[in-house]
Amino acid sequence: MLDIESDEAIRQLEIEMRQNPYLRVVRLDLNTRRVFILTKALNSLTEAEFASWFNAYSDAIYCVQIGRHGVDAMKPFPFADCSK
Repeated sequence: MLDIESDEAIRQLEIEMRQNPYLRVVRLDLNTRRVFILTKALNSLTEAEFASWFNAYSDAIYCVQIGRHGVDAMKPFPFADCSK
């Protein structure tokens, strides 16, 4: 989830993130402020590494879920146990 008020800032961030060589798919949703990212084959990914991909907005992300497709369960929306 993103805590960024400006739609234009989110659009620009998505453009920048699509240049990241580790990312295969990047979707930043303006309406829900949710983020969906698929990476290329990585052996591991920490929340700090994930946050670094957001550049100046790394402090604006919250409710991060990191997992492997087909292995780890995703928390259902709405994310009731998430706080900013």
